[in-house]
Amino acid sequence: MNYKPLKDAQAFNASRWTESLDTWKKAQGDKEVAYRAFIKNLTESHYYGYMNLPENGENIDYDHSFFTISPQDGSSNFISVYTTMKELESSIAKPTEMATGRKIEAVEVNYAFLARELTLADTDQIDGIVINPFTDDYILTREEIVNISRRLCTGLNHTEDLGNFTPANIFIKEVWKVIQNCNDDDQRAELFSHVIDAIKDASLALPVVVKKADLVVEDGETYIDNPDTDLAIRMLSSEDRGDKASIVPLFTSQEDIETLDGWNAEDDERTTLFMTSDIDTHIAGLNNGEDFDALVINPFTDNIVLTKEILTGLGFIEGEE
Repeated sequence: MNYKPLKDAQAFNASRWTESLDTWKKAQGDKEVAYRAFIKNLTESHYYGYMNLPENGENIDYDHSFFTISPQDGSSNFISVYTTMKELESSIAKPTEMATGRKIEAVEVNYAFLARELTLADTDQIDGIVINPFTDDYILTREEIVNISRRLCTGLNHTEDLGNFTPANIFIKEVWKVIQNCNDDDQRAELFSHVIDAIKDASLALPVVVKKADLVVEDGETYIDNPDTDLAIRMLSSEDRGDKASIVPLFTSQEDIETLDGWNAEDDERTTLFMTSDIDTHIAGLNNGEDFDALVINPFTDNIVLTKEILTGLGFIEGEE
């Protein structure tokens, strides 16, 4: 669980976050540039909040919750977090009494923690996250964390935060854990349908080998400079009953990528990159000439197998005439 009790928290400067928010709000010219700067600071900042935790410290990963705040009309409910101690101390979202066996603790968390909390929160109970509710009053919605993840993770080699910032990717792994421990076939089928829905919204990283001469780096971003470059997908193979199957590996996080042997391999002429996009884009590229038998999401961890037959049945690819 990626949080620290406040007594152990590292000091940080929240002024960049507030200043960039103000700049974006007041921008009269290039609002896009101002918004990019704000997103950078939003995702790099740490936040304070009050948490409801078990006194015995057991099962904290799942048995915890932030205290929330609502407008006077009670129309919505937000996880409340703060960028400074002064903001935290102004909070009215801290109860004075707790149930037996529970405790209140002030904690420090990062953006990835907040993205995961909002992704997995009950949508009927939590509407979003509010940052500094009594000053900035910035509401971070589910829609915005989806847009932020697409901005930061789509493209070449944008995988560092892929599994932490991308709601659908977080959801896939959490639900897959439940499926693996479920013995009820009907419940497994229902849960699998939720995984498929999440896969449609996920950002998936595909390993490809590219000639270094066809790459260009501008402002820290890597681009393929040659539209006719030869992209070689890092296929996996599987032998079943004597038949060799060509498998396309896709990954939902940097941690899963690093389970691929030689994931960052390169030589004098070629290097391995990860193209991050949605599943429809990947399949469209494969249909332009790649022969494959199945997609496998996180082959060395979750091992979610989607054969061509399954992909056709789900509507990801068209059935043959």
